[in-house]
Amino acid sequence: MESIIVDHLQLVKGDEASTREYRAWQGMKNQRLNILKLQRKKGGRGITICEAWMDNYKTFLEDMGRCPDGYTLGRVDNNGDYTPVNCKWTSFPEQVRNRRSNRTPAFGKIKRMCALDWGKKLRLQPSAIYRLMNEGKTAEEIIEWILSKH
Repeated sequence: MESIIVDHLQLVKGDEASTREYRAWQGMKNQRLNILKLQRKKGGRGITICEAWMDNYKTFLEDMGRCPDGYTLGRVDNNGDYTPVNCKWTSFPEQVRNRRSNRTPAFGKIKRMCALDWGKKLRLQPSAIYRLMNEGKTAEEIIEWILSKH
């Protein structure tokens, strides 16, 4: 990997700049900038990027390793910072489960799961469960609806 250091900012050249890892690193930094803009407007969660990663792609790559096919950069704790301890390569379903906007209904004494997992378990499209939740249906009403369809 050929790199040039300019005012403490590492610029990557060549094929490495088009890798999933480099795009994830840039995306993490862009997301952080967007969060900073939102914080100024509305207040925010104060999520930061560890100093070692902020301007050093090589350190990010050493800490994270190569991204497996079909995975993206995710945080273990969605409210936590971008750090080696809190970041990992995650699959799309894991990303969906970790969103703040995700709702996890509990049906009776059954454990809480996101609509994606309920959809798999009940052999339904998650969008059907979301639609019923958006209509204000209770867990019991959703179960009744499911039972009426099967």
